Amino acid sequence: MKTKLLVTAALLFSVFLTANAQIEKGTWIIGGQAAYNQTKNDATTPMITDQKNNAAVFNVSIGTAIRQNNILGIALIYAPQKSFYTNNSATQIDLKGHTKGVGVFYRAYKQLGNDFYLFGQGDALYSNLRSTNNVGNKVSITGNSGSISFTPGISYAVLRNVHMELAMPGILGINYSKTKSDTEGVSAQTNQEAFNVYTNLNSGLLENFGIGFKIFL
Repeated sequence: MKTKLLVTAALLFSVFLTANAQIEKGTWIIGGQAAYNQTKNDATTPMITDQKNNAAVFNVSIGTAIRQNNILGIALIYAPQKSFYTNNSATQIDLKGHTKGVGVFYRAYKQLGNDFYLFGQGDALYSNLRSTNNVGNKVSITGNSGSISFTPGISYAVLRNVHMELAMPGILGINYSKTKSDTEGVSAQTNQEAFNVYTNLNSGLLENFGIGFKIFL
């Protein structure tokens, strides 16, 4: 609800501004995006009576228009996450971690008129994961992954050189990851590899939107 109010207020404010943004070849673009998602479930399994997950994604990017309305660039990603579980003995289990990444992106805009644009963005990302939890002996997890994803969205030129956008990060993607787990007091490590194709098309679709901006130079 807060996200919807912020976007609505920004768009209403923008109608009082004169905007005539053009994305011409050679234009440099600097931008950022933030997305936040929280989920809470009660009695998820016989062993877990309460579960709460908090996740965020912060993205900073820079690119250039290789031709009109087509952008090629690089991006830096930081994604913290915290989860809290309560088991049937009322013991709280905390899991926390973060992912750092760097990648390249290609974005294509389609102008709708009145300074509105649709866009689609493809990303290729390398990332590093670190997380810990306090269930029993402390467990530390580290890993690396590579992914390809697609993000659609809508953009509005609130000023001549500034766009505000609403996007759905990673609506569709492919991911490969390799992780290892170290348990406190245990000498052996656990290694795991995974490959998956994923989508964010679910009943909580509206919770997955992120607000961002782009500055055109």
